[in-house]
Amino acid sequence: MQIVSVINYKGGVGKTTLTANLGAYAASKGKRVLLIDADPQTQLTFNFISLDDWKKLYSRGKTLRNFFKPLTKGNFKVAPLSEYIIPVHAGAYNIDIVSSHLELIDTEMEITAATWGPTPDFSAANSLRVFTYFLEALDEVSEKYDLVIIDCPPNFSSITKMMLLASDYYIVPAKLDYLSKLGIDNLQDSINRLLKYYDKCIEVTGNDTYAHLCLLNLGVVPMMVTYSKGDVLINANEEILRELEKERYNIFPSIRNNSSVFAKKPEIGLPIVLTKPKSFFQASQRKLVEELKILGGKFLEVLKF
Repeated sequence: MQIVSVINYKGGVGKTTLTANLGAYAASKGKRVLLIDADPQTQLTFNFISLDDWKKLYSRGKTLRNFFKPLTKGNFKVAPLSEYIIPVHAGAYNIDIVSSHLELIDTEMEITAATWGPTPDFSAANSLRVFTYFLEALDEVSEKYDLVIIDCPPNFSSITKMMLLASDYYIVPAKLDYLSKLGIDNLQDSINRLLKYYDKCIEVTGNDTYAHLCLLNLGVVPMMVTYSKGDVLINANEEILRELEKERYNIFPSIRNNSSVFAKKPEIGLPIVLTKPKSFFQASQRKLVEELKILGGKFLEVLKF
């Protein structure tokens, strides 16, 4: 089982759209996929489950909010993640999801208060327990799935750190602008510091039951790019792309801006990569679907599936 976090500090870059479409594409190629919605906005969940169904069937029980409740009370015993998994249908394909909750932001504060205290002067032992909480949870379902994709919150909270440290890889969706470029560099620095701190906690506690972790950057996915005539990137986008390449980031195939996926709500349960535009007037949507399939293929190739 391979685990990939999708993360960017900056909101509005297509992070959730990318997660949903990569997961759906992988499922369409026969992979057993589990999606984790760790963003309190809960948009990944609502891509696959209607708000009404979520409220009636899942909001009081099967969410990350409920999964983390023991930890909010200082209980480090990990609940079975399988009890919180929801099967959904994406066209003809089955994908499973762990739902987020709009109150997950409260969960973050409760975890901090219960396990680390109100100041940053917390114990290395507690840090390790929190950091590896979700990693241990995923181990329970490791034989059931080929691929887990995590939609991380756009921050560097305790929950984000848990998700990253449970992952083998992370991938960064980004707009090709100057502020996004700075955000990518800052995220890389934050992750490097997190890994160093995690290793320091192992050293301080002398607890060799915790494994040293390796979290690799798969690369950057240029999202919402703008083309001039002839499908050529506009100069501003091209300049940022060259800067990222100079810094040796792996650059995935670009995804164009298109209101049908980035503005208008998609059909419930059917990410756009699985749709088949038929009308002549949907040429731009057909191009977008083609780009998402090319991206999905490259994503699976990089993961050596």
